[in-house]
Amino acid sequence: MRGRKTYVERSPQMVTLAKRLHRYTIDKRHQSLRDIAAELEAAGYTAAGGKRHTAAAISRMISA
Repeated sequence: MRGRKTYVERSPQMVTLAKRLHRYTIDKRHQSLRDIAAELEAAGYTAAGGKRHTAAAISRMISA
């Protein structure tokens, strides 16, 4: 298969963690996508160049 690998193909543990963080609520509200990105960064999952994932990237992970 050619082309860019999906987040699930690159790091299934990261996607699982992102989905878990999105599923659980705080004060009956889901965490924001940016908050989830910060949690992933704290867990050692970063985007290219060591930067935090964007909200759009987190959205794609959760929908995968």
